[in-house]
Amino acid sequence: MNDKNLKLQEFWNQVFLMDENAKNEIKNSVKEDDWLNLSPSDKLTEALKYLKDCENVLDYGCGNGWASIVAVKQGAKHVTAVDTSKNGIDALQFFANLFGLNNSLNAFPIDFDWLSNQKQDQYDGLVCSNVLDVVDEDTSNAIIKDLNKVLKEGSKIIIGLNYYISAERAKEKGIVFENGNELYVNGVLRLLNKSDEEWIKAFEKYFKLVKIDYFAWSGEEKETRRLFYLQK
Repeated sequence: MNDKNLKLQEFWNQVFLMDENAKNEIKNSVKEDDWLNLSPSDKLTEALKYLKDCENVLDYGCGNGWASIVAVKQGAKHVTAVDTSKNGIDALQFFANLFGLNNSLNAFPIDFDWLSNQKQDQYDGLVCSNVLDVVDEDTSNAIIKDLNKVLKEGSKIIIGLNYYISAERAKEKGIVFENGNELYVNGVLRLLNKSDEEWIKAFEKYFKLVKIDYFAWSGEEKETRRLFYLQK
């Protein structure tokens, strides 16, 4: 594992940490439809309906598993959820148990080589949210190539990405990119800055672009985050 990826693993493992007090608080107040609150955006919830007819979905870089939970709740038959963050997987397993979805979800931590060692044609659906643009270019391209390998022909794909920062906007905000398009915060890679056109070029080596949509997280005024609907 290179140093960049090690720092990423440590960072996200901390982000997804849930202590017992937090879990107990959620257990004591949870309602049947609270799974809807796991999604960072209504548009993301709606986007996952694209996978409702899939038999076996891969949630690659699942984090705390919000997308896995939402996908199953909206019709996906089974989801395999993986992440390098053990705390993320722990959170996902907590939510899966909370909403009675253990039979529909298989979640486990992985290392950065896991995907490259998987057999081809295993999944007919994919969700990959905020993964490809928080790793370096070589890692991102390798992930896209390996995702193509494990997906069956005709697979439906949802890829969520952060916003693009133009050169003018970066200058205005005093943002400095390393290696051309890498944004670091406290030594951790937080954004691989690429335009829509650059991402489409990377995806279209393997997948057909269905459409692009834009969304915002709660509290954001403009819909600048990106949703790519693709098909193999």
